[in-house]
Amino acid sequence: MRTSQFAHIAVFLLLPLLSTARAGNAGGKLSLDLPAGKPEVFERVEISVTGVPATANPFDPESIALDLEVTQPSGPRLRVPGYFQREFERRLDGNHETLTPSGEGSWRLHWLPLMPAL
Repeated sequence: MRTSQFAHIAVFLLLPLLSTARAGNAGGKLSLDLPAGKPEVFERVEISVTGVPATANPFDPESIALDLEVTQPSGPRLRVPGYFQREFERRLDGNHETLTPSGEGSWRLHWLPLMPAL
């Protein structure tokens, strides 16, 4: 069995508060970059998250995970997995492709509201 530091971070947002919720980054807290305005039904919402603890491999869900948990107006909760995004520079060396990380990368959440906010 592999030993790993598992960090499971849940971001809890209430749909009616989405347009006004903000989390600070002081003291190691998560910071959410939320879109302005109220989300529309079936309109994709992209949330950028900073302040996520560093890990050796952010692509390994055994090492770290970021989830968005939304409480819908009707009561049920919906869990949406987040993901780590990093740009890469692609280079061809003869018949071999080489990918080199570009930048630090960032955490993102994509969510599609299925119900209107109250």
